Amino acid sequence: MRGRLLLISAMAVATLTPAPAVAATAPERAPAAVSAHGALLANRILTLQNRFTRACLDDSFEYGLRGFPCNGFDFQRWNTILRGDASWTVTNLATGRCLDHSDEYGLRSIVCNGNAHQEWIILDTGGALELRNRKTRLCLDDSQVGVRGFPCNSLDYQRWNFW
Repeated sequence: MRGRLLLISAMAVATLTPAPAVAATAPERAPAAVSAHGALLANRILTLQNRFTRACLDDSFEYGLRGFPCNGFDFQRWNTILRGDASWTVTNLATGRCLDHSDEYGLRSIVCNGNAHQEWIILDTGGALELRNRKTRLCLDDSQVGVRGFPCNSLDYQRWNFW
């Protein structure tokens, strides 16, 4: 796996499980980057900026989902909600719509309905995030052709800075 899966539940288990009285090796701890990102992402509102295009992920009622110059408006702010199965729901603050990807309709934002097309795996790629749809296994990508779901390839088109 190219990135480390952001699993807050795994970190909680690691910190709550007592170490055995006699251990041959030191217990494994979650890497600091996972801890920092996991704490930052859990049920928080973030802006996502593509590393290649420098555009922010934007959703508006008039134009829909797109990459757009960062402006700080709520159309570019996303609530990341950790689900019980270690996937994330990503909801736009202004529109209330969820980031959704399906083979039939492609990448879009629609009314949140809890289906598998709205579940995202978020990976730490060393200072940026990769968002991979749990159902289609495609990554959130922004390039010259626009924002889309595309096979994961480790390029900056699929790397998202966040704040």
